[in-house]
Amino acid sequence: MLRATEVEKVPPPIETQSGNFVYYSKTSTNGSKLYCRRLVANANSEQILVDSSMLAAEHGCEIKNVLVSDNHRYIGCMVTDNDGPHTETCNLMVYLIEDTGKAKHLETLTDVFNFVFGTDEMLFYTVLNDKLRAHKICCHQIGKPQHTDTDIFTEQDDECFVDVTRTKDAKFIIINSSTLDSSEVRVFPVSDIVLEKAGKPNTKLLRSRQRGVEYFADHYGEEFVILTNSPLDDSLLSLKGHTLPFRLMKAPSACPESGNWRELLSVADDEKIEDVEIFRDYIMITVKRQGRPAVIVHDRVANTNAELQLPNRGNCVVRPGANPQFDTTIARLSFSSPVHMDSVIEYNLKTLKACKQWASVPLHMDTDEYVIHRECVENNNVSIPMTLIHHKSVDLAHGGGSELGREWYSAGKGQNKSNSVSDLLHCAQSLLERGWTTPEKLAVAGISAGGLVVGAALNRSPEYFRAAALHVPFVDPLSAMLNPDLPLTKVETAEWGNPATSVSDYKTIQSYAPYDNIRNARSDRPSILVTAGGLDQRVSVWQPAKWVARLRDRGGYSSATGAQLLFFPRRNEGHFYSEANRDDGGYIKVHSLLEKTPYDYSIYIQWIKLLREVGDIESMRAARQQMCSNLSVPEDLVLEWVADEEAQPDYLLSETVLTNIVDLYELALRDRLSVIMWQRYIDFIAGLVRSRIANVRDTATVVLGSGDAILLVLRRAIDATCTHYLQSQALWSQYCDYIEQKISKADDKDKSELIELLQAVFLERLAQPHTGLEDTFAMYSEFTTKYNEAHYEQQMVEANKMVSNTRAQCKLRNSFEDSLIASGGSWHAYAQYIDRLAKDKRTNPNEISMLYERALVYNCYVVEIWSEYISFLDGAFDDKSLALKTAHRAIRNCPWSGKLWAQTIHFTFVQAGKDQAEEAFMRASSTHAVTYSMVEFGQAAVAWIAVLRLSVAANLSSESDLLAECEKCMDIAYSLDMNTADPLLFFERCCTNAVSEVSEGVEVARKMWIRICKARKVCTEAWLLSVGFEKVHGTVSSTRSVYRHAAQRKLDSPERLFDSWLAFENSVGYVPEIYAAERVINAQRHLIQRKMEQETNVPAKRPRSATPEPANMQVSGGNDLMAESANANVASHETSKAAEDINTTIYIKGLPSTYTTTQIEEFLGGSASVDNVAPITDKQGEFHGQAKAVLKSAAAVIAALDKNGTSIDGRFVSIHIYKSDHRSHRKPPVVEVCGFATGTSNKQIEEIAKSAGTVIRVRRNQPGDTAFVTMKTYQDAVKAKDALDGCEVDGEQLRATLTSSDANLKSAPKRQDKAPPQGKAVVLAPRKAATKRPVKKVNVQTRASGPAPAADSSSVAASDKKMTNSDFRQIFLNSKSDSPT
Repeated sequence: MLRATEVEKVPPPIETQSGNFVYYSKTSTNGSKLYCRRLVANANSEQILVDSSMLAAEHGCEIKNVLVSDNHRYIGCMVTDNDGPHTETCNLMVYLIEDTGKAKHLETLTDVFNFVFGTDEMLFYTVLNDKLRAHKICCHQIGKPQHTDTDIFTEQDDECFVDVTRTKDAKFIIINSSTLDSSEVRVFPVSDIVLEKAGKPNTKLLRSRQRGVEYFADHYGEEFVILTNSPLDDSLLSLKGHTLPFRLMKAPSACPESGNWRELLSVADDEKIEDVEIFRDYIMITVKRQGRPAVIVHDRVANTNAELQLPNRGNCVVRPGANPQFDTTIARLSFSSPVHMDSVIEYNLKTLKACKQWASVPLHMDTDEYVIHRECVENNNVSIPMTLIHHKSVDLAHGGGSELGREWYSAGKGQNKSNSVSDLLHCAQSLLERGWTTPEKLAVAGISAGGLVVGAALNRSPEYFRAAALHVPFVDPLSAMLNPDLPLTKVETAEWGNPATSVSDYKTIQSYAPYDNIRNARSDRPSILVTAGGLDQRVSVWQPAKWVARLRDRGGYSSATGAQLLFFPRRNEGHFYSEANRDDGGYIKVHSLLEKTPYDYSIYIQWIKLLREVGDIESMRAARQQMCSNLSVPEDLVLEWVADEEAQPDYLLSETVLTNIVDLYELALRDRLSVIMWQRYIDFIAGLVRSRIANVRDTATVVLGSGDAILLVLRRAIDATCTHYLQSQALWSQYCDYIEQKISKADDKDKSELIELLQAVFLERLAQPHTGLEDTFAMYSEFTTKYNEAHYEQQMVEANKMVSNTRAQCKLRNSFEDSLIASGGSWHAYAQYIDRLAKDKRTNPNEISMLYERALVYNCYVVEIWSEYISFLDGAFDDKSLALKTAHRAIRNCPWSGKLWAQTIHFTFVQAGKDQAEEAFMRASSTHAVTYSMVEFGQAAVAWIAVLRLSVAANLSSESDLLAECEKCMDIAYSLDMNTADPLLFFERCCTNAVSEVSEGVEVARKMWIRICKARKVCTEAWLLSVGFEKVHGTVSSTRSVYRHAAQRKLDSPERLFDSWLAFENSVGYVPEIYAAERVINAQRHLIQRKMEQETNVPAKRPRSATPEPANMQVSGGNDLMAESANANVASHETSKAAEDINTTIYIKGLPSTYTTTQIEEFLGGSASVDNVAPITDKQGEFHGQAKAVLKSAAAVIAALDKNGTSIDGRFVSIHIYKSDHRSHRKPPVVEVCGFATGTSNKQIEEIAKSAGTVIRVRRNQPGDTAFVTMKTYQDAVKAKDALDGCEVDGEQLRATLTSSDANLKSAPKRQDKAPPQGKAVVLAPRKAATKRPVKKVNVQTRASGPAPAADSSSVAASDKKMTNSDFRQIFLNSKSDSPT
């Protein structure tokens, strides 16, 4: 009744029944907390609702509290930011429990302090203000935005905190507004909020606020139950103030106001009610009796009281546990004791007996060696309760709080605060006087306000203590209470007084404040540890900081006194998250970090260190096992773990400990080559086998087996190290010596076998290059002399031949070994060594394998070495399992490498099949170090896709599986950081190629490429690969579409795309398509240059024109030669005009359908960039995300095109330069002009045409040909035609006609001149002016030229063949050259 429901501190599983379900939490194998439920009737129906590790991985937060709605469909999780600052507000994550039992995340409410479910679809929550005061209660309907929530109640009084709860019978919502010494409760039926979702409910106030009166309410049946210290007569308040005892009252539901309160039951005079829990037939009352807890059960039916039997003879703290069920006879109580595990006990209220108990993690201590009892210390006729935990060597005393009830507690605050300091010093003095401790062994600790008491006690009597710990201590209360801007100043006035308005309160606080009462240097000051939170909003970090600074300034802390003053501020910690308040010693925090990053070496070290400090050897072994499964462990760490095992009592007699030590040595030798570790392992085994203690030898036999353990481990050692050129001799010598010892003790039969074994060992060694070859040869000579002297000469001759060959090999190796020493063991030197030996056919592959192993000792994090080593093992040995084992070692050393994961997946598939390969890929994809990079993940995914493709080919998997996995891999890859993407898109190519092979997978692959291009944006390679896909699987049109979209992107290498596009159009396109491509390319080049000019403020060079038309171009309906010339001219013109005439109209699609014209304008840069926006609607006037916009400048166009591909509300926006009519684009109108003199220039014609309108260009092939005048508009062309037609220039009358299109120059209509008759000359002379239309006189400046030549009928001979325009031109030029000047 007094507090909101808290999460049990006792670890799971504690089952709580609610309706048809049993809810509980438990710890998974990886240490994460799972919130589960099952049906009451089915113990095997478990459903995992929330996984704390998944929550931390997906949202970066940890769970603070969990509540379930009445209909069991919703879960509310209060979570805090796991990586951010630890403040007091939380976020509320709401989940929907689906029919499958899985919880689906619906929404997250921010800045929530506390919450409670009201109805099935409604919840209520409190909000903190900037003063850290819960001041407002809001009602939220699940599924609606948080900003639409209804404010139910807001408290304006700065002293009050508000809270929201629900009555036990779920009928009423309770709004509690309280200060430190007063309460005000409002209630309203839950049904009201269902009927009035849009408005505030009508609340009833039970009693107005009154200083000294506190009350709390609950409801059952038809009446409210009220726990209050309100007297029956309010006049008693003036006599006893706020120290009146609490009692239980009741009031009818219809009129619960205080005037209708009646006493429900009372307790004895020496009992003080602490809390009340209501059930249908019982009321459970927690009381204090002379400072000890007691629990009274009131039977409402029989109207009788009974008492529960508490553990530890009442030397514990008792609180009601989680009791959500109203109609039940089972109640839970939480117990806490200094020497016993925190526990939860279920009691049967009918029989008053304990029926079930849950205990927390063991305290790693023998509680039977401790005694807990209560002592009382007198101080001014007041008995101070002091709890003593007694051990034969240590005493720990605990005092303070409200053990004797609120009256005793009230006597230690406000004006009486110094009583708390006096009580602490009297307790310390009593311990010293009774001889239970000495000042050298007495320590004191305090948190927050308790830190104030400790600090004041240190000022008064520092000689009592040897050490003190003050965590987030409130050591400068005077400055804090004088500062109204601090969050809790006004709220805490009831606790400390108000020094700003009361001189008495000022002087009282000043008299005991730790900061204001530090004495000068003293030699008896204790060592002090002080912590603070950089984000503490209750005790600002400056309070302990300034107190520590003043302590240091006053002196007393030096090497002479031996006292230390340590200050540890925690930058990202708040008040309640200080390390001092974490009873887990940081274990939970470290464990949660491991859940997120299971491949972080330093976190494992911290985790194991914490477990070692608390002595939890079993958990430490589990942590070591988890670390070894994910990472490679260095030798020094393994030896440290061995020391942990050897520190266990009687470890030599413990099978478990010896087995663990053997496993640790095996672990170290599994992951790396180490002659030193082999030597330690041999010494350990030999020590066990040769122990003088029979029990140790017996234990060793059980652990190691009945065989010759020393011989076996020596044989394994030389097998593993014999190819080590430098360090193998020592272990080999031990092996030989041990066999000789066995020979000396063996009978004749065994001796013969051992001699043969030793000879084989010698011969094997002589064939192996090593530094001690000559010593080995000498040892073999001695062996032969001793055991086979009869065949000495023959065996030595054979051995000498073998040694001669081995010496040659040693000579080669010596030079490389010198290089290794000189390089410090660099991989480059090892690589040269390996390459040379690999070329020698005599080299044993095991020797090359040893070189790789030696290289990895110094370069174990170099991926290249591991990869080459794995490939070598795969090719050099028939046993393919060697490659797989080495791949597993590789990823333990380099878990971030996608390349090594790919090899692991491949060899797992080869050795174990698809299912095991899938498991390997799942491990890789769940590794944070791999999924941090798209390149690394892509390499692992490519290997997995290759496995699937092989499986599909072998009918081991379906095509749908391949398709689904490719899409899944693509989703994972493109959820990662794009800055880590592979520039060559190897993963994307593999994925889309695999999908394309599946039936009906082409369309899926096309969607993948669209997604890839949109995500990679500026990557030219991605667009070119997408083009390549369309060339193979699409059409010419779809390929051209990809080119067009890509060209309008701001690519990293646009010229590659432009060249590819032009080459494509030249191979498959026609002239219009080629021109269209050129126009887009030239416009984009100009935009790129403009962008460069804006960024550098330096004019760029004019862009080069599009590539001239290459050969083999197909032109529809025209002569190839004519088309080539025309295309060159048109391309040149388009290039020159692209830089001048930029179309500022753009087309946009993909906008949200809710966008307005204003929003579109803002998206494009606002009114400064946009001239006009025109949304495009359908016939019904509905807007579907398409619009046209006219921009004000080329810079605005560039900025708009940069936003092409932007995502708005999950939709990709496409922006292109607008073309008025893509299907029937008309070229500018052209006026054809002829009849001019040969000396007339284009400039003269252009001057005439300008008088009619805007001229775009004037062109003709050669002097004398028809001129083509292109005008900007059709109206201008009509006027130009009238101006030019009949105009006289250079003595000739022009003829002008209007055409509708800009025809190719060479394709212009020819004059239909008839060929002259045979034998007659043709006379070419300037055309005379027409006689039927007037001659127009136009003053046009002409260039200097001679008079027109006279006609000469004999200058040109008649021709028998038909003459062309070129022939006439040549005749004319010849006649002109022959004419007089």
